[in-house]
Amino acid sequence: MSTHTILRAALVNVLIFTAPAISGDLLWDNYPNGFGSEFMPSQFDDYFPFECQTADDFIGETWSIAGVKWTGRFLSDDWLDPPDWNIIFYADAGEKPTGGPDDPTDTALALYHLTSDEVTMEPEGYFHAWSTELPDAFVTAPGERYWIVLQAVFLYPPQWCICEALDSQLGCASQYGFPMLDIPYWTSSDARDMCFRLFGSVLPPPCPADVNDDGMVDVLDLLEVLSAWGPCPDCGEDITGDGVVDVLDLLEVLSAWGPC
Repeated sequence: MSTHTILRAALVNVLIFTAPAISGDLLWDNYPNGFGSEFMPSQFDDYFPFECQTADDFIGETWSIAGVKWTGRFLSDDWLDPPDWNIIFYADAGEKPTGGPDDPTDTALALYHLTSDEVTMEPEGYFHAWSTELPDAFVTAPGERYWIVLQAVFLYPPQWCICEALDSQLGCASQYGFPMLDIPYWTSSDARDMCFRLFGSVLPPPCPADVNDDGMVDVLDLLEVLSAWGPCPDCGEDITGDGVVDVLDLLEVLSAWGPC
């Protein structure tokens, strides 16, 4: 066994057993990976330069996304140093992420840069799976479409690509850009989804009757509603959202009385 192989095996063991474990409920599931699937490039190397992103969409609920898992592979076996990672969330711009055709990163809703020791790597069939917990949760709104990019950050070569999922959940295909190959961002697509999972928690529903946000619906909220009586567009006391504070808002307070 070569020195290179021994070092590489030791490095994999360190990554598997010392990196933090992912936690939380499964919120979105684009697994399993497609056996023999194609691979989509998503890598950043500012030395070469070599920069590309692949994005896939998901529909959010009232989620607090705290962790991500994904599957990919290196297109050659000569890697040694583990990559850092960029996890990027974009809003939807009509069946594609925001930004483009130039570098879209400035339009991102959130960008998390994670060092290699913050990410777990483990074998997964012919590929590898990575997982991590986000430094700060990414919160989504119900029914909104978002796009996620999982981008390896390390020197090319080798090239890293994310696996395709076995099945597609949404009608929108994965979108990608690869300027070095004259493919502007979000002008090319792949038929299948990326292979990834989102973990976290479902946030409790909002309580609009708790006008003063103290966790209780009580006489204080009742007084707030009475003090704003009458036309009141876009105000918190207008619980029903009809532009007027009236008896309907009082009834909302009374029906939600207590901890909220």
